[in-house]
Amino acid sequence: MFWHDMWISAGRPNTGTLHHIRLLCKAKYKLGIRNAYIGFEDKLSNDLCYHFSNKNLPEFWKTWNSKFRKNINKNVNINGYTDDVDIANEFAEHFKNVHYCYDCDAVNDLMHYRKECIVGSDVSNYNCLKGINVELIDRCIRNMRKGKACRPDNLCMEHLTYAHPSVVMHLKLLFQLILKHGFVPSSFGCGVSIPLIKDKTDNFNDMDNYRAKTLSPVISKLFEMVLLEICSDALSTDPLHFGFKKNIGCVDAIFSLKSTIKYFNNKGSSVYIASLDIRKAFDRVKHFRLYKSLLTAGIPAIIIC
Repeated sequence: MFWHDMWISAGRPNTGTLHHIRLLCKAKYKLGIRNAYIGFEDKLSNDLCYHFSNKNLPEFWKTWNSKFRKNINKNVNINGYTDDVDIANEFAEHFKNVHYCYDCDAVNDLMHYRKECIVGSDVSNYNCLKGINVELIDRCIRNMRKGKACRPDNLCMEHLTYAHPSVVMHLKLLFQLILKHGFVPSSFGCGVSIPLIKDKTDNFNDMDNYRAKTLSPVISKLFEMVLLEICSDALSTDPLHFGFKKNIGCVDAIFSLKSTIKYFNNKGSSVYIASLDIRKAFDRVKHFRLYKSLLTAGIPAIIIC
C-alpha cells in the first residue's frame, strides 16, 4: 500500500524504478492472499478427512457446519422483546418453569427414602470410596474435552490438566468427603444456561424451539465423571439403546431401523412404527422414583444420598 501511494503521488508512471517496485509488491500481495486461501482450504479439507477417517462424527459435522452452514439470524424477537437483557430474563423464567416442582407428598417420599438408604446401607456401600483414587481422577481429567469456555467459576479444563499434581490429591480427598458425609458444595449447583436452537428450519422467535445447555463448574463436572466411572457397570443399558453412549449415535440407530424394515419387507410383511416425543422427560422426571431405580440397579446408597 505504501509503494502504491508513492506511485500515485508520482503521477502514475508507466516505466521506471517506482513502477517496477509497485508491480513487484502487487504480485507479492496477490500471491500472499492466494497462499493464505489455499492454506485455509487445505487445513479444512485435512480436518474433514481426519475426523471422517477416525469416525469422529461430532467433530466432522462441526467442521462441516463451520464452512457450509449459513449463519443463524440473530435478530430475534422473544415475547415482544429485542433487548439482550430482556430476552435473557425471558429465557431464565422459561427454563425455570419447565422443571418438575415437588409437591408435599413427593418431598415426604424423598425424606423417607433418604432415611431408608441411610439405614439400609452397610459397610459394603462404602467400598466405592476406595475406588476414588489418584489414578481414576487423573484419567478422568485427561479424558475430558479441552478447549471449552470457562465455567461459572472462571476455570476451564486446562487449569486442571496443567495444574500441579498435588491438586489431584486434594480433589481425591474432596470427592471422598462429599460421599462420606453426604454434603455437596452449593457452588456445584451453579451454572450458566445457554439457549440453543432445536430446529434451525423452525421459528427462531418461539421459545419452545430452544433448549438449555448448562455450563457447570469444572470441579462439579469432574466429580460427575468420577461417579460415572465408579457406577459404569450398574449403568449399562440395552444394546439397542443408542442415546448417550460412547461411539454410538443416530447413524447406528438409523442403520438398525432401515435394516429391520428391509428384513420384514423382503419377507412380505408390513412394518408399523410408533414414535414417542419425550423431549420434556428430563425436565418432568420425579427424582425420588429415579433414585429408587438407581438403587435397584446397584448404585451405592451413599452416592444416591
